[in-house]
Amino acid sequence: MSFLKDNGKVILINISVFVCVLLLLELIVRFSTPHIATPRELRANAPEYEPSRFTKHPMVQKEHEVLRKGSGGERLWKINRHGYRGPDFAFEKSAGGIRVIIYGGSAAFNMGVTEGEDWPRKTELKLRQRGLTNVEVINAGIPGHASHDSLGYFFAEGHLLSPDYVLLYNAWNDIHRFPQAQPLLRTAKPYGGPDANPFHTYSNIFDKFLSEYSQVYLKIRQGLLKELYRKIMRQPDPKKQVVFHDSLAPAALRQYEFTLRCFVDMVRNAGGVPILMTQGRLVRSDNTQEEKTKIKYKLARLQHNLLLEAFKKTDLIIHTVAQEKNIPLIDAAPVMTPHGFKYFFDTVHMRPAGSEALAEHVAARLYQIITAKKQASNFGELK
Repeated sequence: MSFLKDNGKVILINISVFVCVLLLLELIVRFSTPHIATPRELRANAPEYEPSRFTKHPMVQKEHEVLRKGSGGERLWKINRHGYRGPDFAFEKSAGGIRVIIYGGSAAFNMGVTEGEDWPRKTELKLRQRGLTNVEVINAGIPGHASHDSLGYFFAEGHLLSPDYVLLYNAWNDIHRFPQAQPLLRTAKPYGGPDANPFHTYSNIFDKFLSEYSQVYLKIRQGLLKELYRKIMRQPDPKKQVVFHDSLAPAALRQYEFTLRCFVDMVRNAGGVPILMTQGRLVRSDNTQEEKTKIKYKLARLQHNLLLEAFKKTDLIIHTVAQEKNIPLIDAAPVMTPHGFKYFFDTVHMRPAGSEALAEHVAARLYQIITAKKQASNFGELK
């Protein structure tokens, strides 16, 4: 009996020491490292997406706000009841109104600025200041969308909004695929829904309890999930040297050009005027070393010269399609790209100064396009 009692005391002491060590570790992590967000907090501060057969992931059709915190401060994004960034609008276009829709990825969504400062919203305000008081600009940019996603987005919903002018501002999310020779059908994967993201979802009641009350557990959980996600997505191991591609796949470039041609034709079939835009970027031939640290070479697995070539290819394709289809072009790349860090904080995402400059450039060009069409229409009526 004495032996059992002694063993029981030893076990109890060991358990107590173990608990004390865990508590001490928890305190150290809480007071010496930044707060690690719980799945509940991550989900509350992320845009709400839903699966779709036609595009990667549209935002859910309900009003919600997203507050993002980063080195540039807090940024508020407001999503309206239709699932678009910005103020609410009537689904049916008003009589006599001019409706403009801008498609693209996170650079069109303008994730680097707070609500009301995104360049599509500012473009609307600048057009109204120029006298087009009946104009309405809808921001249809969705983070992560490539041009083929915008094509599906317009096909499955955008045309029902009866736009007069439709802009496409994308390149970077397409460039990710340029080294891949496989057809888009074989590489583009569907979105699994919000519950499919393990970073935003608790796996069970124990996972929820520990995540809510232990930063140590969250740190371990996050590390394991990142490694699992990397393997599932076949991403390179950050501890190992990244293998960069040494060429661009002709099939991927053909796909990009074909997508733009289809987008132009689809907008025309819907009765709108398609407008292609070249994309401003931080990437230049004379980037400083500091600028290069902010360019996401590993994401595209392209080193500087090949990434530079990829962007030049998109510019050429956009110019070619616009010329052959006889449609307006907004050449934003030469206006934005020379300004480097003044306009961009990474590869393509803009600071407030960049958003302001792009809005001014787009508004000026759009004003020319809209008024020229009006004048041509009036001239036709006089004839």
